[in-house]
Amino acid sequence: MDRIQRTEIADGLTVSEEMLNQYLEYLSHKGKSRGTIQSYRYSLFRMYQLLPEDKSIHRDTVGMIRKNLLANGYSANTVNSFTAAVNGFLVLVIILILLLIEKPRLLKKR
Repeated sequence: MDRIQRTEIADGLTVSEEMLNQYLEYLSHKGKSRGTIQSYRYSLFRMYQLLPEDKSIHRDTVGMIRKNLLANGYSANTVNSFTAAVNGFLVLVIILILLLIEKPRLLKKR
């Protein structure tokens, strides 16, 4: 499968393997089962492989990867599991960005 090519000009979220591993550690601390963590690990690192060279995620990235997986014969169930893992990761990253970066900046404006 080919890597997904970035279609937006705006900067996206750059993902690192360290971020993925930290998220998997977080899931372990939250009590997720070994099977769930293994499934998420597979999905997240599969996503990472399919990202463009700069490893950035943009608004349309997950949808493009979903289409790519379906076009390459992955079942709908597998693609849905993949999407759940990736979305869980992205939601947590966005929350952390808002709490650690945006909230202090907004508080300073008051």
